[in-house]
Amino acid sequence: MTEPVERSAHVGQFVLSEDGDRVPAGWVRRSSSGWTLGTHGLPVVDVLDRAGAPLGWCLGHPVLDGVLTGGPVVLDTGERTRLDWPAVDALHRRLAGRFLLVLLPDDEPTVVLDAYGSLAAVHSADRRTVASVPALIGGELDTELAEVTGFPDRGTWLPFGLTLTVGTRRLQADHSLDLRTWRTARHWLPPVPGTADGDEVAAVVHEGVRRTIAAVAAVHPLTLSLTGGRDSRLLLGCAREVLPEAVFFTLAQPGPPTVDTHLATRLADRYGLAHDLLPVRTTRPEELDEWLTVTGHAVGGELWQAHETLRQLDPARVLLPGTAGEVGRAHTYRPGDPDDGPVSPETLLRRLRLPALPVYLEHAGRWLAELPALPYPTVLELAYVEQRLSCWAGPGHYGNRTSRFELSPFAGRTLFEAMLALPLEHRWSERLGDDVLSRAWPELLDLPFNEFTGLRGARDSAVRRIKRLVRERVPALAPRA
Repeated sequence: MTEPVERSAHVGQFVLSEDGDRVPAGWVRRSSSGWTLGTHGLPVVDVLDRAGAPLGWCLGHPVLDGVLTGGPVVLDTGERTRLDWPAVDALHRRLAGRFLLVLLPDDEPTVVLDAYGSLAAVHSADRRTVASVPALIGGELDTELAEVTGFPDRGTWLPFGLTLTVGTRRLQADHSLDLRTWRTARHWLPPVPGTADGDEVAAVVHEGVRRTIAAVAAVHPLTLSLTGGRDSRLLLGCAREVLPEAVFFTLAQPGPPTVDTHLATRLADRYGLAHDLLPVRTTRPEELDEWLTVTGHAVGGELWQAHETLRQLDPARVLLPGTAGEVGRAHTYRPGDPDDGPVSPETLLRRLRLPALPVYLEHAGRWLAELPALPYPTVLELAYVEQRLSCWAGPGHYGNRTSRFELSPFAGRTLFEAMLALPLEHRWSERLGDDVLSRAWPELLDLPFNEFTGLRGARDSAVRRIKRLVRERVPALAPRA
């Protein structure tokens, strides 16, 4: 049996069931239309129709029209029998943050995730229950899947909605769950790349990220990561107007400075940022087991091993990670990819950096077969959102039980649509981050990304140029995935 740990460990989590006894004792309870919602340290606001009548709940930390809302959230519909999907889509485009919608029209009660499922959910048709993690539902351990995937020691995450509990599936981004039939259905597809202008998208991303950061900072002090990469630099630029409310941290491995600690320290010194280097701590075995339970046995690898480091964060502050910033960088695209044509299961797994296990190949084939006709690169980009972000990053957020809460400023339907509509070459060359910083804080571009400065930087740059020339002269040596 998959036995749940002490229920107090599941802070920031939820259970939704027709059976109220599935809600742990001491949790906050709400009931509507035959459903009981239990939450532990997780905000909930009512969803109302346009007449002001209750229509469900919004869980988590939604940012509505640039405000970290305390509710209620209004769905602009008078339909109370079926789910009004145009109204849901319109609301989704006004929302950002980390949230989950439970919508309860009479004949079509439905669960809808945020842009990448950052408030993760799993579901069991047999137990007619939705919850944040399988431990809150219960069930038998899937020993066969655990053995073939090697999770968490050899495998770092489980794609395609798989979980290690028999009969329990993960609800993936861009899909809704019908609580009558317990079937999932796709409700969103990304735009075709190349249909948006770079300057216009930079303006949308700048404003969207800035508004979300400002919305949280208006209520709570902030914590942000600072590395040598583009995503954390972009967040810094978009947080410029709320810097008095923000502190920054960089993970520091033992040994000489890394490029992350080098650049983060230079940025902090140059711009007077409140910044700490947090030594990476090794997690004790018993805490590793608890981490797996509270994240739904969904996150292994380095994050699993080093999550104890997050205990050093200020519990009064909200953590704003750069998760999903890679949506703006064509993470799965490779130059030379065809515009059209089928993506094979093998290619899909390779781009997601997953092993070609038979169980993964089978589920990859199913996922691909259910898609409508889409451009080749769009299929790969969609896979990154629905497999990597939804099945790894989303449940991983539950592992931070130190911060007041956490949400990614990149999480939003409007931002995803804008970024995914950019030409692939624009994203692949990482121009979006530069374009946004040119608007938000141009001086942040004075320091390089992911490169040491000074003599070491010059040496490393020369080595990279030589390697690039070799790859260009001898294409067969160029790494491909």
